[in-house]
Amino acid sequence: MHQCAAPIKRRRVYLVRNRRGRQPDVSAVRRMSAADERYDGAPSNRPLCSVLMSRLILAPMEGLADDVLRDVLTQADGTAYDWCVTEFVRVTTTLLPLSSYTRICPELKSASRTRAGTPVRVQLLGADPDMLAENAAQVAQLHPTGIDLNFGCPAPLVNRNRGGASLLDEPELLHRIALAVRRAVPPSIP
Repeated sequence: MHQCAAPIKRRRVYLVRNRRGRQPDVSAVRRMSAADERYDGAPSNRPLCSVLMSRLILAPMEGLADDVLRDVLTQADGTAYDWCVTEFVRVTTTLLPLSSYTRICPELKSASRTRAGTPVRVQLLGADPDMLAENAAQVAQLHPTGIDLNFGCPAPLVNRNRGGASLLDEPELLHRIALAVRRAVPPSIP
């Protein structure tokens, strides 16, 4: 059994299809203790560190969640975001210059953190595993606290151009993208 320095109470999330088979249904969420690796009697093959814990993440919102909003929200009283994710940087057929990343994420110039100290992760969007890997290696030079891959954007324009949620129809491509990016980025960057 793997151990991690996390609170004892954890939440394991199982996504199951609803009756119509269209949307994930998170009704199967159950609490579990650190000592219990069983869910509804079924053994788990996953280490405890991979169990999802309660997190508050400031999600990317195109045209809204820019560096100014990230700064305001992370400094607001009573908020304790675990991290923020930038708006996406679209990756097509070229290696983007470092200025493309610092324009979207000026926090990269200050240890990839907001003024309140909240870590900021850079989000990449695209469908070419090799170009995404090259660009992930490029942004890794700026030492972000993490790199996020956008596989969920529902915008019609993004999906028509084979990006975001449209990639969910191509699980093999998703795997190739994730594998290529992971190989291109140092292990210290999630």
